[in-house]
Order: sequence, then structure tokens, then C-alpha cells
Amino acid sequence: MTDDEIDDKLKEKLSSLSARELYDFLADQSQNESLTNKEKKTLLKIKAELKQDFKKRDKEANRILKEEGPQMLKLISESLKDGNYLTTEERQQLEITSAKIAGKLTSFWLPSSLTSKVFMVLLLAIGVIGVLLYKPWFWMFIILGCLFSPKIIGSVAAYIGAFYRDPKA
Repeated sequence: MTDDEIDDKLKEKLSSLSARELYDFLADQSQNESLTNKEKKTLLKIKAELKQDFKKRDKEANRILKEEGPQMLKLISESLKDGNYLTTEERQQLEITSAKIAGKLTSFWLPSSLTSKVFMVLLLAIGVIGVLLYKPWFWMFIILGCLFSPKIIGSVAAYIGAFYRDPKA
């Protein structure tokens, strides 16, 4: 097999890989001892560029989820309410999708709206200042501030749900 045939097969294989598979492939190949230092550096550079691209995509996906997630949940719940036309398989798929969206929405530390962020920061600041000034009842402000965090509320709700689902948990 000639070098051109090998290059063509390699290009064909690489073009069929997803970005994540390509990243893993580059990680494996950068450890290959038969490569020169220049080739290893090139592979590591491409790998770093792919990693940056993943981060950008994740940030964009999170931004879209924060903006559109509540509307998507509302549409799904409306479809499930008057979903006489849905098969059981479609209904299960919508319920799973709804749970995934809700889980992602509760994975952010800060609330999505500016007003909620301001209230959260304000309550936390008042609570921390009060506690530092030895006023123990200012812990109440810290707790109230934490109630604005979707991640904290989601974690508490999941724990309470698991407790009521299985009291031995």
C-alpha cells in the first residue's frame, strides 16, 4: 500500500469521526512514540483547538437552554396534559425529555433573571455582613439568598423526592 493510499484511507476515517471521537483519537495519537516532536505538537495544538470549540458550544447550548428551557418545559407539559393523541411511547419520551430539561435548568448556580440575581446577591451580602458583625440571626438572610439558586433548590427537591419515594434512602 502506498503512502497516498494510506493518507486517503486516513482522511476518509477521520472525516467520518465525530468531534469527540476525533478529540479522543488525537489524544491517543499524541502519545504515539513513533511521531516526531513536531508532529506531536501539531496534534496537541489541534486537540487544544477542539477543546476550546467544545467549551464554546457548551456555553452557547447553556445560554439557549437558560433562555428557551422554561418555554420548552411549558410546551411539553401542555402536550402531556391534553395528549390524548400521544402513544405511550411518545408520552414516555416527552416525560424523559422534560426531566432532562428540568435537570439541566436546575444545574446552574445563579438564577436566569437579572432581578433574581440582584435579590440573591443582596440577601447573601446582607447575611454575610451581619454574621461578620456577630449578629447570629443574619443567617436567615444567607438561607433566603440561597433559595434563589436553581442548583440548591433542585438538589433539595431531588433529596426530598428521593426521601418520599424511598423512606430508607
